[in-house]
Formats: sequence, structure tokens, C-alpha cells
Amino acid sequence: MTSTLTLKDQLREIIAEHLRVSTTDLQEDVLLEATGLDSLAVAEIVVAAEQRLVRPIDTARLSTRLTYQTTLREFVDALAATVS
Repeated sequence: MTSTLTLKDQLREIIAEHLRVSTTDLQEDVLLEATGLDSLAVAEIVVAAEQRLVRPIDTARLSTRLTYQTTLREFVDALAATVS
């Protein structure tokens, strides 16, 4: 069965699972720092996304797009932009 979710929706699901919340509870304008996502959590999300999507993520490009001021929406956008 193929997924009808968009790439960004799939990434939101992965992030929500990591945070142990539903996708409807994700607040996209909140800073990553406020969600409790640190660099280790981001790395775990990247690995989970690569496994689920069966596609590599360019982590070098991703790391240049993330700062402590990055919002959850920007994180999803950056992840989507770096999926090969």
C-alpha cells in the first residue's frame, strides 16, 4: 500500500512520534528548543526519516539550515528540502 501523505506530512508524523504527540498537537511556529528537540533528537529523527522514506537525507545541507531559532515548520521544510 502506498502512502497518500505528502513528504512534509510524513516528516511531521515522524517528528510527532518522536515527541510522543499527535500530528494535530504539533505547533509549527514553536522553536525546536521549546519542543525539547536537541541535536541528538534531530539526528534520531533524521535516521527515522531515512528508514521510513527509504531515501537519504543530506545531513551536511540540513545542518546549515538549523539554528537554535529554527521553528518546527522550518525544520520540516529543511528536512524536506534535503531528502534525496
